[in-house]
Amino acid sequence: MELGAKLDISTRNTLDTLDIHFLLSTLISSMTHLLLFDVTLSIARSFSPLTYGSSVGGTIYNPSIPPYHRYAQSTFITIVGGITIYAIVQTVYDIFTIVSIIILQHHPAQWPPIFDSPWRSTSLVSCWGRRWHQCLRGIFVSIGAKPLSFLIGRVGGVMGAFIWSAILHDLGLWGMGKGTEFWSVGLFFLMNGVGCIIEALFQNATGLKVGGWAGWLWTMGWLAGWGNLMVDAFARRGLLGSKFVPEGYMPSQILQSYIYEYFGQSEVF
Repeated sequence: MELGAKLDISTRNTLDTLDIHFLLSTLISSMTHLLLFDVTLSIARSFSPLTYGSSVGGTIYNPSIPPYHRYAQSTFITIVGGITIYAIVQTVYDIFTIVSIIILQHHPAQWPPIFDSPWRSTSLVSCWGRRWHQCLRGIFVSIGAKPLSFLIGRVGGVMGAFIWSAILHDLGLWGMGKGTEFWSVGLFFLMNGVGCIIEALFQNATGLKVGGWAGWLWTMGWLAGWGNLMVDAFARRGLLGSKFVPEGYMPSQILQSYIYEYFGQSEVF
């Protein structure tokens, strides 16, 4: 975008038709993703509402069921947890988009899509390099990828970016007030760096890029497999049971309040 175009955008005083259509679609997206967040978080919590379904916390590995069932269940919770993370990030981005356009007079072009259908990723490289959000890409590249790339080459560049991603997300867990757990949370991101390197080695050895349905299976399996560690750490520290939205404003709570008001406290509940 040219400098003159930027100046025109920054000095707009009215909303045009494009803005209104964009705002409506963004509002629908925010409501849809908030509902998705509500549903997936409720599903994850439902497996153990008294432990990791609350701020008390608890492991997603149920020791009372057979191992194959235990890890199938933990993997399902991990996948649902990943969808939950995607949904809340998209919801928050949509809200900031709406506020920025209405109050700060931003142009829709200043708020491009934050995700590119990450569930369609057919390689780890495409997932982390394009389809997942790139909000912190500049930071990870400047303080992680570039320094290590200078020291030990391309492998260092890849791992440098993922090292800082691991540190950042582990510090996010520290915000719960129950300490950090780098070798669970951080290891997820480090192993995704390793996975990207494996893909590069595969391409060098075969001349083929990771992709297609086999690439999709590989990507989702790697993410879900290592994701178990991270989600379990989140669960044990009560993050899954946190109140991400003010009490009474989750879609399910609003719906329940209307049902209570209409039917009264009946035997339905």
